[in-house]
Amino acid sequence: MPYRGERQEKFIRISLEILNKKSLYEALDLYIKEDMLEGDNKYYCEQYDSKINAKKRCLLWQLPNTLIIHLKRFEFDMNTMQRQKINDYCEFPMDLNIKPWTM
Repeated sequence: MPYRGERQEKFIRISLEILNKKSLYEALDLYIKEDMLEGDNKYYCEQYDSKINAKKRCLLWQLPNTLIIHLKRFEFDMNTMQRQKINDYCEFPMDLNIKPWTM
């Protein structure tokens, strides 16, 4: 069943995972990385009225004049049931060319 769904949304902010990322560039690579939706996590396709295996990906289509980059610096620890601050070093350039992560 070939199916392709696409949706464009305007945005001014992106949230990036920084845990174990050495640089903002690594965090951007993870942001646009493709996820497989399969098994219990299959995508419900209205066109076929069933759940199907799918690839989910987020791409930056058209950049806004001002882009806010939110670094996810906290995560929830299920063992302690508390938020933990991420203190990993993450390099952030003063001049950022985001074009390599756009379509």
